[in-house]
Amino acid sequence: MNSHWLSEQRNALNSSTFMLPGGVELLIGLSHGGLLCVTRVPEEQLQLFEQMNGSLGEVLSASEEALRALGEVLRAFREVLSALGEVLSVLGEGLSAFGEVLSVLGEVLSAFGDVLSALGEVLSALRGVLSALGEVLSA
Repeated sequence: MNSHWLSEQRNALNSSTFMLPGGVELLIGLSHGGLLCVTRVPEEQLQLFEQMNGSLGEVLSASEEALRALGEVLRAFREVLSALGEVLSVLGEGLSAFGEVLSVLGEVLSAFGDVLSALGEVLSALRGVLSALGEVLSA
């Protein structure tokens, strides 16, 4: 027993001591200054508490570092998503321009088809002319 505990026990009037789980003693009583409430914790319990407190501090510190690292990862991920959005925007503009090129190419090919069709009609008319000329010459 430590001297403070013994001193408090001597000074207490009408005191009662209660044994709590883990070997903790609780002294409740009256003293000249009023109500007295003193606890005595076994040395083993104090050491265990200090170890747990130290371990808890390490866990909290590691958790804080992990959360800070997670924050950095999330910021980097946000930057990647932002860059991906810009790439997709540029790609969309490129695809739109490519679509316009294909549209113009379609119009050019359609006009080329019209020219070929007209050329076919000209050749067909020329064949009719040559056929008529052939009949005239053979007559």
